[in-house]
Amino acid sequence: MDADVKRKLGSSGSGWHPYRHWGMAVLVGVVLFLAYGKLMTRAPTPAVVGLSLNGLIDERGVPLDAATLRGRYQLLAFGYTQCPDACPATLTKVRSLMAALGTSANIVAPVFVTLEPEHDRPGLLGRYVHAFDPRILAVTGDRTHIDAYAKSYGALGIRPPGAVQATHASHAVRLYLVAPTREILATYDLETPTPLIANDILRRTAAGGSSGLAAIYSMDEGHPG
Repeated sequence: MDADVKRKLGSSGSGWHPYRHWGMAVLVGVVLFLAYGKLMTRAPTPAVVGLSLNGLIDERGVPLDAATLRGRYQLLAFGYTQCPDACPATLTKVRSLMAALGTSANIVAPVFVTLEPEHDRPGLLGRYVHAFDPRILAVTGDRTHIDAYAKSYGALGIRPPGAVQATHASHAVRLYLVAPTREILATYDLETPTPLIANDILRRTAAGGSSGLAAIYSMDEGHPG
């Protein structure tokens, strides 16, 4: 063999050697494959879990707690009684969904939480939501507990500087499907057809409600009431 060829092939034990470098390439490939596999099989993003109803009260003034809706899924909405458009539309959607669920509606507890507790006292709030559907649980309480609860679901009301009227409040306009574990399973935009939402609720509740991630149909940052 030509001496120059031997030198290039590293037959003397030094310099470039095809098998040595091929083996290194294979080793690097295996390491990258294992690292990629580990990345792809890592634990899913933690579920989004809202607060319990501890510290809040219903339309009768009865204190609520973590056991109030134990074992039931929640169809949760936020708003207030002086909301001119979005809240009536939200509650109308809830009524339509409860009807669409038919005999399966008993596993879902519709819940409406006010974002204006100073105005929406228990009796007033109860009369308001029950005008849409008597099955809706009306929830109010003090400002501290309401804000903490709404914030945990990403629905905290926003008041522009200087606003003093409830009609100036802004809030998320969507429905939340919440598991008995308080995991947020899905959120639904009001524009999503009722049959589609009802079918999704039935599918998720039948599957036990485990998701690991919130399934988002539409997420509005906020909507003037």
